[in-house]
Amino acid sequence: MKIYHGGPGYKEDERMHWLSKKRYKIGLVIPTLVVYMVFIIIPIGMSTIVIFNVLYIWNEYPYASVMLKDVSDYTLSMGASFFKGNYTVDYGGIVASSLMIIVPELIFYGLFQKNIVEGMTAGAVKG
Repeated sequence: MKIYHGGPGYKEDERMHWLSKKRYKIGLVIPTLVVYMVFIIIPIGMSTIVIFNVLYIWNEYPYASVMLKDVSDYTLSMGASFFKGNYTVDYGGIVASSLMIIVPELIFYGLFQKNIVEGMTAGAVKG
């Protein structure tokens, strides 16, 4: 079996070659694969899910418009809707509230960008 030496996937190739050499020891291979999946692949995907859910909850409009009755409990998205009246629209207020909504999202995404990209590409096929 020829092993490719070098390149970005070198360590993964060595790991897979090591697993294929130890194929006869099934008691060792299966726990190794389970540990690899549990401690490497699953946390990457879960971090991406958590990040997307935080961003969704920050922008929650439908739930807030149906369930919240007290004005003091409204989210920023609901507050932005108050700048539109029956006959007038306060564009300055809408832009200001939009900036208050989007700036924390951009900061949050900027901090966790690496995790998002890793989580989205963790299951991609090489080739």
